[in-house]
Amino acid sequence: MNSLFENSNPQVEILNFQTFTTEYVAKRYGTSETNIRDHKREHADEIVEGIHFIVETNKFRKTAIKWTLRGIIKLGMFIRSKEAKCFRLWAEQELEKTILSELAQAKETKARNVELSHKYADLEAYAKFEAKRHGDQINGYKSQISKHNAVIVKLKNELAEFKTSSPRSESLQTLLEYARKERDFYKQKLQKTEKQKRDKELVTFRVLQ
Repeated sequence: MNSLFENSNPQVEILNFQTFTTEYVAKRYGTSETNIRDHKREHADEIVEGIHFIVETNKFRKTAIKWTLRGIIKLGMFIRSKEAKCFRLWAEQELEKTILSELAQAKETKARNVELSHKYADLEAYAKFEAKRHGDQINGYKSQISKHNAVIVKLKNELAEFKTSSPRSESLQTLLEYARKERDFYKQKLQKTEKQKRDKELVTFRVLQ
């Protein structure tokens, strides 16, 4: 098995990508490139592009065949030699490792997606709860502002009836000032709550994104 990797430095990049040149495959099978191409042509119904090999085009528009691990195993069905048996076995082991690795990654990805979906649902529920809470607060402040505005209008009308200073007018003036302060208090609360609502909605939107 170790002989498969002797003098393989030029093939490091190819090995990392799990595709192999016809030259490399022929050498490891102990045969010629012409023989590999002949098998590809003679068994075209079984050797499928995209599964057993891919066609790459370089910047000079020259094409080259690159064999996959499945392609190496398929070729091994038609090549009989001591080297072929070892090389096919190696390819089968590599393919098995690749499949197991992909299955492990898929399992990990699925588990992570489930976890993220739960977090997303929790965050979305929290965002809706916060939006409703802020909405209720805002509606409450608006209601208070509306009530105080009505009181202010009423007090202004009553004050208009008094043309001269009197204890009654002074009392109405005090009530008017008090009503204005109360209204302004709720206005400030309203503005603060609306800002908090916008800020939280922005943060939640970014997190959900």
